[in-house]
Amino acid sequence: MMHTYVLSTMRSRLSSTGLLPLALCLAAILVAEIVQVDSTRTSFRGSPALMMSNHKLVHTCACSPYTLSYTSVVSQSSDDGGKHCFSVSFRGCDSRSPCCEALMHDRVDSLYLHTAGPECPDQRPAISRVEVNGIRWEQWEQSNFPGVIGDLQGGIRIRIFGLAAEYSTLDGATVCFATTSTRQHCPNAAKMICNGPADCRFSVAAKSSDNSNDFEATVAVCPVLEPRHRRANLLEQVLAATDRRNSLSSPPVKEPMSSPQPSPPSPRPMQPPRPRRLRRSSPPPKPSPKPSPKPSPKPSPKASPKPSSPREYPSSPSPSENPKDAPVDSTSQVCGFVSLDYRLGASGAMAYAIGQNISCEDAASWMAKNLTTAAMETGAQIATPFALESCITTRTPPTLPTVTVCGSFTSEEEAAKIQDKLNRILEEWRYLILGRKLPVGSSLPSFCPPAGATILTAIWGDDDRSPVGYLDIQCSSQLLNDPPALPRRRGA
Repeated sequence: MMHTYVLSTMRSRLSSTGLLPLALCLAAILVAEIVQVDSTRTSFRGSPALMMSNHKLVHTCACSPYTLSYTSVVSQSSDDGGKHCFSVSFRGCDSRSPCCEALMHDRVDSLYLHTAGPECPDQRPAISRVEVNGIRWEQWEQSNFPGVIGDLQGGIRIRIFGLAAEYSTLDGATVCFATTSTRQHCPNAAKMICNGPADCRFSVAAKSSDNSNDFEATVAVCPVLEPRHRRANLLEQVLAATDRRNSLSSPPVKEPMSSPQPSPPSPRPMQPPRPRRLRRSSPPPKPSPKPSPKPSPKPSPKASPKPSSPREYPSSPSPSENPKDAPVDSTSQVCGFVSLDYRLGASGAMAYAIGQNISCEDAASWMAKNLTTAAMETGAQIATPFALESCITTRTPPTLPTVTVCGSFTSEEEAAKIQDKLNRILEEWRYLILGRKLPVGSSLPSFCPPAGATILTAIWGDDDRSPVGYLDIQCSSQLLNDPPALPRRRGA
């Protein structure tokens, strides 16, 4: 009642003074400012589509600032189980994305591993232990999720929570889980989570750090599940592998996950990998003949020798020519490599080396044969046969011993046909380091590089639909570099 009296009194006084229109304008501006502040807060905290509980994932993010790679497995023959390890990497993200904004500002609480897909879609892995950065982690659980998430069929989800990790401390973290009796549950526990070492089904969740009210919720869950995201991850892994540095010095000590940092650095926007053109550069065009100078009254005493006729190349179209008439190169080049990252022994020698157990030519010939066979099986039309492109046999960090082959298909649509064959090819190529050529279709024997060694195999192209595959195998428990610092569990 009092409010009504005050408002009516103010309205009458403003009307008598002629200030009512101005007051209404100011009120409208004030309301707009309040709405703007509320809108900003909603965007920061996450839109209603991003507000969720820990067990209700929303898969509408356009990108994720993290990648997950399958790095190693240690067999445990006593119970037919194994210890499977994954590495989390920070790649940055577009800060304009609400999901990116939330994950960069708030601490990551949970990491979800999705055990779904063509391999054992309904099997529950017999997990006996979870580790984070080498120590046992008690805060984990398994649950079923029905239905379809993006392009992913429903299955089992492993949640590792209580991480309380800044993006600077989550970067480089290692997550492992040990399984028992995997043969009774799944032929390969890793395939339940990853289609390939750099193609893993996962998501991360962050909790809000805004304590201005009592409402505490998970503000963002960012998965990498859709094919276009997986391809971007694979391509990023391939390009990074070609520039990988093998530092022999110990990495800087990482802060424990549970230790808050004073102020996180400003989020860096995601920088997409620079396109790496793989096509061989075309030969230089034949130079246009210069107009003959006017004959000199005195001939030169010596006649210049007649140059040999150079190879005829099509000249570049002149500005006057119609660009539509210029020939268009529709071929799609695809390359593949086998690379060895190996720490030198005390003697400075490498136990395995490209060119030592198998020559560059033999390795390239076998790699080309595998790609050609894949093309024949899928009906993909090859334009340029696959052949040795380059071979590096010495290890000079950051350059690693690498064998590369390249070829081309008649179009990127033809090149895309071999995508489903890549995993098998990449698995076979790793044996080339040992000098072994596996016949197509043969069973793959157990394989593990020596301690401290990592074998990288990849296939990629420079077109949008080019096939992309990447395999990074490091079975030994002894890593190339020292492991990151161990986190402290809460209450420890």
